[in-house]
Formats: sequence, structure tokens, C-alpha cells
Amino acid sequence: MCIMRKHEKYIICCPNCGKQLLKSKDGSELEIECPRCHSELTVVHIGTELKLHERISEYTAESK
Repeated sequence: MCIMRKHEKYIICCPNCGKQLLKSKDGSELEIECPRCHSELTVVHIGTELKLHERISEYTAESK
């Protein structure tokens, strides 16, 4: 995972392919898709805490 700190912003890269995705600032809460490998990612940046999660899959069940 590529995370670089620059002037209170973080440069976020995809943890799977390394593609630079975005620059985040405090208070950001984003859901993005990597244009190179199509991984679905969630980024949360609050204060000095930065979390990056990959959404593997989502399923919904229908009752009959």
C-alpha cells in the first residue's frame, strides 16, 4: 500500500496494483474504484488516522 504524507494530505495508491488514486484531506470518507484493476476501495481520513479497506464483494439474500 502506498500512502505518502504531503502538507497534511495523503496520497493514496491502490494496495493491489500500486496505481496512484487520489489525495485525501482531513474529514474525507470516500468509496472509489481503481481504474487499473477495478478494486473497490473505501478510504476514511479523520485527523491523523487513515483507513483503507478493500470491498471484496457484496451479496444480498432475498427471502421467498
